[in-house]
Amino acid sequence: MTGGTRSYQLSRRFVKLGMDVTMLCSEPNKNIENKLWRDEIIDGVKVSWSKYNYDKSSSRLTKIYAFLAFSISSSFKLIFSKKPDICIATSTPLTIVLPALLLKLFRGTKFIFEVRDVWPETQLAIGNINGFTGFFSKILAWIAYNTASHIVTLAPGMKEDISKNYGIKLEKISVIPQGCDGDMTSASSKSKEEMGFKEQDKLVLYAGALEKVNGVSYLAKLAHKSKEIDENIKFIVIGWGSEKEKLINLCQKKELLDANVFFFGPYPKKELAAWMQISDIHLALFTGPKVIWKDAVQNKFFDAMTFSKPIANNFDGWQTKVSIENDFGIYLQPNNIGEAAVDLVDAINDNSWLNSVERKVKPLKVKDFNRDYHAKIYQELMYRVTHDK
Repeated sequence: MTGGTRSYQLSRRFVKLGMDVTMLCSEPNKNIENKLWRDEIIDGVKVSWSKYNYDKSSSRLTKIYAFLAFSISSSFKLIFSKKPDICIATSTPLTIVLPALLLKLFRGTKFIFEVRDVWPETQLAIGNINGFTGFFSKILAWIAYNTASHIVTLAPGMKEDISKNYGIKLEKISVIPQGCDGDMTSASSKSKEEMGFKEQDKLVLYAGALEKVNGVSYLAKLAHKSKEIDENIKFIVIGWGSEKEKLINLCQKKELLDANVFFFGPYPKKELAAWMQISDIHLALFTGPKVIWKDAVQNKFFDAMTFSKPIANNFDGWQTKVSIENDFGIYLQPNNIGEAAVDLVDAINDNSWLNSVERKVKPLKVKDFNRDYHAKIYQELMYRVTHDK
């Protein structure tokens, strides 16, 4: 399964804990048979793939259509299927809560609302929604938060914001963060030479979305300045998004393309593993209003920990604070490329610090960001919700 990493990783652990799990999600690729739903079993999880999908290059109208079509078709599927004991609606998008609301209304099934990104606040901040869609989203968010039996967020700041903005009691909200996928490391036994680089090259990996909110022009500027200091520093970019061509063109103009900045993929996570392993430091980027990045919980942050690699962030959000407090991350000045480049070059050439990261992240991987531990917390939470009269 190439998408929905968190949902998949938790679901397969729920199965191991003795639960019967059905996951409704969008088909990552075009449904060749054009069926409304395509069913299969993956690691014990019953997966129903919807034909309604979209990708990062889709227009706003296409995305809205996909969101609503998925929610409507899911609602009918849930209402006319065997009644589940509990439902977890995991957002984004916010419309994902509609089937859970209707399931509760018509079948009496309680639901947990998992918030991976605080909608509609973040979308309003970047201008993706406004007018009627903004008003509708605010109303839907209020209904979702107040109707859910419990709310799960991925960061403490999200919990505080939901409580403050929607009048939800703090005891109704739990924080279950993203986690590390230890099984990924088994597929990553390649060397830098096998991946086309020299052993003395220092590799900076950016693996993820290339969208406006990531401010990817920062990467080109950072690579240019870093090259002036140390030509052995190479940037690996693996991802897709509306800003990818812009970034490629910018790197070409700066004579960085295929010299100091290399584009690959995108790849499924298992194929990404080798790149994550050979890289010396992982890079995370965000730009825009504070609401967008202050509670950012990016997969790349946990991927870095999984492979015991340091992470460089150019935003002062939650994951930046965690990495700095535990001394496996650095903060790159977002408005001073020169200073950021110096800090990056110093960090990536500090072998003693690089080698210490494995020891520093181990306690976090064992408990705080351990998916097995998270699954058990979720199990206890689901038991509480279903038995609460």
